[in-house]
Amino acid sequence: MYIMTKTITVNVDDEVEAQFRKLVRAKYGTRKGSLGRAFGDALRYFIKHRSEDADAELMRLGKHGFNFGGMKVKDRGAWHER
Repeated sequence: MYIMTKTITVNVDDEVEAQFRKLVRAKYGTRKGSLGRAFGDALRYFIKHRSEDADAELMRLGKHGFNFGGMKVKDRGAWHER
């Protein structure tokens, strides 16, 4: 199975780059593609945890209701009571 890939060019602090490469060598080794694999894993981890953060924030907001132009909505049923 062929997986489509994209090239991303980023600029990072020298210290961050050095630490990342050190961690990549320790976990993935020095084979060709190790850096890309580690970067992909790091992006997936970031996306997953940012998604969980967003879900937690929505749950927190949901407990207090949402303010839609002065109308306080506590749950879905409130929309249908109008």
